[in-house]
Amino acid sequence: MRLNDETRDLLLQQFDSSPFFVSTLLQAARERNLALETYVACEQLYVDELMGGRIGRHFAALLEEIAPQSETRRSLLRILFESRDSAGHPKVSFAAWLKRLEIEVNELERILHGLHVHELINWDGAMVEILSGSTAWADYLEA
Repeated sequence: MRLNDETRDLLLQQFDSSPFFVSTLLQAARERNLALETYVACEQLYVDELMGGRIGRHFAALLEEIAPQSETRRSLLRILFESRDSAGHPKVSFAAWLKRLEIEVNELERILHGLHVHELINWDGAMVEILSGSTAWADYLEA
């Protein structure tokens, strides 16, 4: 698949130069035999991939691994979504997360560790800092 300079630059900007996301979108375009020669074509494919394609499945699998219980996962998504709209990088206490998720301490520690490893939060044991993450992650949370 050949890319023009504008499309290449758009993909690199859209995905913060992440090889995983760029190659995922290019693979989807190749499989669908789509030419990514315009902004509209790139964004339509991106939305498709985000809303149920590889990108959406990637984040869904990541969250399912981190929070296997569907109720906990829904609450976690709500907290992450609401927190990302706060100014800067909000820090919230471990106790506040424990209260909002209504889960056992060891389960919250496991969840926060998983989010920390995937660089979606910073966690020092007492405080949780929500990171902005990639554009794709922010778009996934919003969707």
